[in-house]
This record gives sequence, C-alpha cells and structure tokens, in this order.
Amino acid sequence: MLQLQVEGLHTPAQVATSQQQVAAVPGVAACVINANTQVATVLFHEDDVSEREIERVLSVGGTFPVNRPVMVAAAPTGRECPVPASYLETLDQIRFAFNLRRLFINI
Repeated sequence: MLQLQVEGLHTPAQVATSQQQVAAVPGVAACVINANTQVATVLFHEDDVSEREIERVLSVGGTFPVNRPVMVAAAPTGRECPVPASYLETLDQIRFAFNLRRLFINI
C-alpha cells in the first residue's frame, strides 16, 4: 500500500480521471483519491509495478506535484493514568514484599 499527497487535484473530474489512470496500470489492485485532502491511497503488487511508476502516473507528466504525506502522531485525547509510574513501581514492590506464598514454594 502506498499513500501519496497529490497537489492540484481540485475538481471531482480530475480526481476520477487520475484514479482511473492509476487503476489501469498493470499491478495496481485499487486506487482511491480523497478530493478534500488530496491524498491518494494505492494498493499494488510490488513485483509488478514500482512506487516510482505509480508516482509518475499520478503526477500526469509532472502536472501535479506528488509528495509523501507527513504523518504526525495525534495527541492523546482520552483520559490518561494520573498516577506516576514511580508510584506504580513502589506499589508492585510492596505487593511482592507482602506475598507470603513465595516463602513456602520451593522451586
């Protein structure tokens, strides 16, 4: 799978044409281009077609600049554990100290 940022695809007709052109390349299983984000996702077989060839077809001879999208890790939005890790380690040590079964088991 390959994701590429294709700049300049503004109309639905351009997106549809680009999708069809990439899908027609031998070795490409599927191609979807999001018109809002201008990100193309291409599912292809590496043995049959190279990433370079897909980039060439998407750029339509250099008309549309093609780049690798920058993936930024999203900030956590949910709740996180408010207890510091050092407290949890201390609790584990205390639990181990009070575990009397370990004294009676022979290994």
